[in-house]
Amino acid sequence: HVLAPFPPPPLEERDRSGGLGSRAWSVLAPELRSQEAVTTLLPLSGPLGLDPDDFRAHLARRLAGDAAAAVAAVGGAAVFAQVATSAPPGGECDSDRGGAAFPRPLPTPARQGAGRDSSGAKSQGSTIGSLILNIHDYRKAMDTARAVEELLPLGPERLAVMRSRLQVMHTEFQAARSLAASATVAEIAEGMEELQREIAVQDSCWDLARHGLGVL
Repeated sequence: HVLAPFPPPPLEERDRSGGLGSRAWSVLAPELRSQEAVTTLLPLSGPLGLDPDDFRAHLARRLAGDAAAAVAAVGGAAVFAQVATSAPPGGECDSDRGGAAFPRPLPTPARQGAGRDSSGAKSQGSTIGSLILNIHDYRKAMDTARAVEELLPLGPERLAVMRSRLQVMHTEFQAARSLAASATVAEIAEGMEELQREIAVQDSCWDLARHGLGVL
């Protein structure tokens, strides 16, 4: 597991006990390799002055990094770079606007639906999505989701995370509406519409890539 791309949270967010939090995080972070590890270590966040959201955000980024590395190892760096290219603005899946055409997809879990892969196990995208949905700070959840999406190649895992981000936005939208925060409601509603369009485009692009029709 390579942790270099996933630095610990900013010091001001985690060190509230004269340096204890900083030292504790440097010890705990390498152990956050699974949901079970997060569940086990999360009770330490209070006594150590750590933010529980950082545990979930760190694992989400780590799992995404592991998944991206696995895809790169299977298909090689060049293929991974092509598959990871997202659809360009405007909803086009080909290379007319500078994006690499999508090759035939690499082996991957079944299309996102019930959050299970072909063996019945919970998919990586579903696991990461659950972590993001359990991050209580809205901005941190959104930042984590975007960072994860950048790491994941086009496919069901990235789409699952994007749908989780949409759900985070919907929850925040409802909270803002209940508080009659009209400006916030309008901003989130606009963001949700944009994300829904992006999901639809990438879903279509994934359908084309799965059938080897990235270039027409």
